Amino acid sequence: MVKRGIIRILVEFLDRGHHYLDFACLAFLKKLSIITRNKDEIFSTGFLPKASRLLVGLVPEAGAETDTGTMLLKTLFNLSFDPLIRTEMIDSGILGQVTDVAKIPSFRKAILLLYQLTQDDRGRSLFTFHTSGIPFLMHLASRTPESVCINRQVFVAGG
Repeated sequence: MVKRGIIRILVEFLDRGHHYLDFACLAFLKKLSIITRNKDEIFSTGFLPKASRLLVGLVPEAGAETDTGTMLLKTLFNLSFDPLIRTEMIDSGILGQVTDVAKIPSFRKAILLLYQLTQDDRGRSLFTFHTSGIPFLMHLASRTPESVCINRQVFVAGG
């Protein structure tokens, strides 16, 4: 895929702003992002700024398309396993955007990406400085049924 330039074309198509085209490109990029060579090409073609722009469009007032947003989050999740790309995501401000998107019930997949982004010390420290990061997690923990939580009392009580 790298030799044929398909990844570069798919990333460029994300600028068109058409919902179905964005979904198709993101679905293909998600599948390609599993392979290291493709992942590096996705990163080098400038995918993160385009992903950041698409994340901004996922706010509830914008009437975001759930399937495109979910596919974007899955693609970012696949890319977040690379430490270099994860650091670049944190530096580009995607951490704050993902935190805001995770509050939307239809985009709860963003919590998986938040976990990946906060594995590094820098990601954890930036997450704590986000105005609604910790309150959101506390709200989520308090609303989680006890049958799902392993040690809910310790987490909620802060002990």
